[in-house]
Amino acid sequence: MKYFIQLVPTMYESLDGRTVYTNQYSVAEHFVESELQSGHFALPGTLSISCAPIAIPRSRAHCIPSLTSRASMISGVYFEYDFYPMRIKRSEQRKSVLQFLTRVCAVIGGIYVVLGLLYRMVDAVFEKLLPKKKRDAFD
Repeated sequence: MKYFIQLVPTMYESLDGRTVYTNQYSVAEHFVESELQSGHFALPGTLSISCAPIAIPRSRAHCIPSLTSRASMISGVYFEYDFYPMRIKRSEQRKSVLQFLTRVCAVIGGIYVVLGLLYRMVDAVFEKLLPKKKRDAFD
């Protein structure tokens, strides 16, 4: 089991002036099955020695070095840290009353536009489906 841990230094500034230094982190895990077998042992990225008899007399059987196609690992838990060189600065700020009113007006305007589009779509559907005589009866 191998864990990749990424650490980002972070500084928080609150409205009352307090500053907190901490770290944000993310963790990803990677699981690789171990290929430890009798007579075969290798560390990742190394040359392994496979002791396999070849078709020669028993007395002359010997080990043949071979490069592993898949990394064999010793069973265990590994941690790999990655420290980011930059710090994130987060600070609390109050919004003014003018910004609040602007956002409220934007929400009201958005609702007005969406309702206008829905009205036009419904009106177009009724225009296609209902004959003109029945539409005049609704007016």
